[in-house]
Amino acid sequence: MIQKSFKIYLKNYLKERDEKIVISDNNGTCNNEQFKEKISLYKKILEKKWKKKNSTKGLAILLERNIDYLALIFACWLSGGYYVPLSLDSIIKNRKYQIKSSNVDILAISKNGKVFFKSLKIKDKNKIIKKNKGKIAYIVFTSGSTGQKKGVIISYKNILSYMKGVHQIFKNKFISKSVLINGELTFDISVADLVFAILFKTEISITSDSKNLLSLFSMIEKRKIESIYVVPSTLKKIIEFTKQNKDLKINSLKQINCGGEVLEHQDVKQIFKLMKNVSIYNFYGPTEFTVNCFFHKVEKNLKYKKNIPIGKTIPGIKYITKNIDNNNKELLLNGSQLMIGYLNSKSPNVKINNKIFYPTKDIVSIDQKKNVYFEGRIESYVKIQGYRVNLNRIENIFKQNLGLNTKAIVNHNLIYIFVESTGKPKKFFSQTKKILENYLERYERPKKNYDH
Repeated sequence: MIQKSFKIYLKNYLKERDEKIVISDNNGTCNNEQFKEKISLYKKILEKKWKKKNSTKGLAILLERNIDYLALIFACWLSGGYYVPLSLDSIIKNRKYQIKSSNVDILAISKNGKVFFKSLKIKDKNKIIKKNKGKIAYIVFTSGSTGQKKGVIISYKNILSYMKGVHQIFKNKFISKSVLINGELTFDISVADLVFAILFKTEISITSDSKNLLSLFSMIEKRKIESIYVVPSTLKKIIEFTKQNKDLKINSLKQINCGGEVLEHQDVKQIFKLMKNVSIYNFYGPTEFTVNCFFHKVEKNLKYKKNIPIGKTIPGIKYITKNIDNNNKELLLNGSQLMIGYLNSKSPNVKINNKIFYPTKDIVSIDQKKNVYFEGRIESYVKIQGYRVNLNRIENIFKQNLGLNTKAIVNHNLIYIFVESTGKPKKFFSQTKKILENYLERYERPKKNYDH
């Protein structure tokens, strides 16, 4: 039933006028009829191969970023299968591990611009995949802090729950007619773009190279893109690139969605200067909780006491906080967006008052308006001489005040701060002294004289 409900969304999206351009990449465009033909072709191939008795209905995709890639995702979902996006930049060993552990039985690859399908033999079926056959929508691999990457299993139920939440938020506010997929397809940020497109029946464009700013700007200009989803570090690059290339126009943008990193004041101010009519949304959510759980529309007056908040929960999400010490709280999430589980690892979920919560390991704070702020990871907190110090906080202070990339590490009970070179040492040390005196606690400052 859940799967059928999701299929209805997909089919409704594809019911648009045939002549309307719905998909484009850096090489060309595809109208709705052509796109449906591609989907139909791939759907027939997949379903024929998935008729086998022991089929898992899993598809690994190893393709260039283009129209075919998106058609394959649609075909897979309409066939009731799950897909696993593989990176062309990843080493063969990692790709083999992802293919084997996710139990996919078909691999889609590209040769000379055409898509080919390779049937794969599965020796040992993963119990969690076998148990949830027909329920899984996609599997993505997170970059764990240690060891092998974890395969996160997301269901159709999870995506539907997310779609319903997004629809409640944006049903009268999302006015964009075109969505651009620029994020990595191996990350769930790409699913966020697809959800917006499917829900609000927009055109979809995809860049050929997510790291190439020329590809990004070219697509925005050419297709008059109105909505993009980027990580804040990409937002920084957009700002600099725009300043250096003033002939490039991206005035078509109406909505910029950010997530995955801390969104900083200075970057938002710059964007509002460059694009006066754009709306900016800050999103937050772990991969394990289907793309996003929190959202916040950034105010243009920027009257924030600290960093831009991740805001309030998407409808359907509940949260609690767990005290780590007097000042720090861990965020725990509850709701139907919670993943099925990991492929080869135990779920970290905990039961509190008969409800299942996912411990994010993220530190948050809450203001008087009940807006939630991301403060860092539990792993970023270290004890120095009996005091608990947030390395992320220190990094952000230096970043915001110097506008330079910063990294804080601990070694032998000492904090080392590495800051991007300015080429102006006297000015740098003067600014650093002010930061140390005005923003850091006494126990965070150097005990020795820090005059240069």
